[in-house]
Amino acid sequence: MSEQPVSTWEAGEIGSLEIAPCPLCGGESITPLTVGDQHNVGLVTVLCDKCGQGFLRARPTQAWYEAFYRDAYWPRYFRESREQLQQAEVKHAQSILSTLENAFSSPEKVALDFGCALGGMLSAMKEIFPDVKACGYEESTEAGAYCRSNGFDVIDRDLGEIVRRYEGKCDLITSVNGLNRFARLGDCLAAIAACLSPTGQLILQLPDLSSDALRGIQFFQIAHVNYFTPQSIHRALARHGIKVDSIEHDPEGNGTLMTIKARKSAKAPEVSECGPEELQAILTNVAECCINIKASPNSKDSVQQRKRKKPLTRVSKAIFTPIIRKFSRILYQADPVETLERLAILEKKVNALEIGNRETLRRMEVMVMAQENADLMWLYQNREHRMDANVPNIFKENRRQFHKNRYRFASALTRGRRVADIACGVGYGSHLLLHQGGAESVTGIDLDNEAVAYASRAYGDPKIQFLCASGDQTPLETSSIDAVASFETIEHVPSDSGLLAEFHRILRPGGILICSTPNDWPVEDAEFHVRSYDLKAFEAAIEQYFQIKQMFNQNSGADWRFNHHQAPGITATTPKNQLLAECYIVVAEKK
Repeated sequence: MSEQPVSTWEAGEIGSLEIAPCPLCGGESITPLTVGDQHNVGLVTVLCDKCGQGFLRARPTQAWYEAFYRDAYWPRYFRESREQLQQAEVKHAQSILSTLENAFSSPEKVALDFGCALGGMLSAMKEIFPDVKACGYEESTEAGAYCRSNGFDVIDRDLGEIVRRYEGKCDLITSVNGLNRFARLGDCLAAIAACLSPTGQLILQLPDLSSDALRGIQFFQIAHVNYFTPQSIHRALARHGIKVDSIEHDPEGNGTLMTIKARKSAKAPEVSECGPEELQAILTNVAECCINIKASPNSKDSVQQRKRKKPLTRVSKAIFTPIIRKFSRILYQADPVETLERLAILEKKVNALEIGNRETLRRMEVMVMAQENADLMWLYQNREHRMDANVPNIFKENRRQFHKNRYRFASALTRGRRVADIACGVGYGSHLLLHQGGAESVTGIDLDNEAVAYASRAYGDPKIQFLCASGDQTPLETSSIDAVASFETIEHVPSDSGLLAEFHRILRPGGILICSTPNDWPVEDAEFHVRSYDLKAFEAAIEQYFQIKQMFNQNSGADWRFNHHQAPGITATTPKNQLLAECYIVVAEKK
């Protein structure tokens, strides 16, 4: 996949992603935690089953992050006065350093701030400990350059140089909201351990993933690639011979920030292993923190949770009128009477300056382009029943992200697996499972031969095969598949038992099923649905052939009754949120 420019990230496009194992232990066995973030770009956060560390499973490349910090993050951060921002950092740093006593015992008196940003901690160190050598490390070259311009000794992106200069010399190492944004987490912790003197002290401040004060899906953001709990930071530091002395929660951070104080240990610190109970507790906590408890459609909080509509952007009549005329010629070929009626309405609105929304303009432009592109025309004509979530303008943004998010979710579980995408539609999901999920191969199956033909043209790949067949009678061999993904299919077929039996047949022993269905949508309100499922009925159907590992809620954030005023995203299903799901997603294992 080609690398998308950083400027497109807020439009939901990041480009190529790299699949990351656990940054601490290298583990590949993971449990999905959330799909969703404050930017609505579909970030997938997972938990390592082995050590409980939270991290982005599929994350932008290091080159993308370098461009992101250079072109987007720091320019936005610096819109305000750098001096004011640095002063805020200094004030926060002072509150941390003021609790230290006898911090410097070695002759060198070196203090190192890991992830020094604008240098606020370095300034506070010099103010409180004037005879101390304050130095810093920063992953961002822009922030590092800014600190050096203020006279601080800061190294950016060269961990080897940090260790060469300060190995065993640092009486104090601090890191405030640094480790959560370092992709090279294990290397950074190894460098910290190497630089810390035998009697030195380490102070970290990080958001706590297990805090019940998380601000919902907004907690997750593109600048953060790692997420910690008290247990996971214990394990992370213990791996490098560092023992945690205390963990306190900062009331200024509304209880979400934890301050960790630690020192080197003569013997390896003992920590408990991560177990299923710990993972489930984190899943439940995050899911319930994401609940929008304001159920009223007119409530302020509810409205803010939903994606804000962009203001109309007016387009001049000189630009708009030619598009209308070309649009009318296209429609006229299909229905002259309807064309004349719609054209009259459009021209009236243009003359009255009641129209000029760029979204409407883009949709008309798509129709114009469709005259030159048969696939685009087919998509437009079948847009109520077929969607390519990678094609903007024809389909609403929240609908595109809603459908892509479930494939992003599945992609966290498909690395190295042979995957069957049952009811694959036009193939964008199969493509995502291969390229974002790192599947070994993908077989997309759909009953609509036109959709299969489109998929083959648009998403053809040596590792993807598209076949026209029924989901309950596939041509796949028995036990030939490692994972089946099938989204909003089970409610369409005459026999749900027959469909699940086929999934069971083609999956190898221990293979996984990732399947979704709407939450109790009345059949009369959903065209082509032959049944509806509440949570209990869905679980009962799945358990005929599979053992359920985890159930998840998915919501679109759309302003309609089935979304229950929830923010867009995917979180674990709990007793408190189970009725608020727009759709359910199950992860199950073949019995």
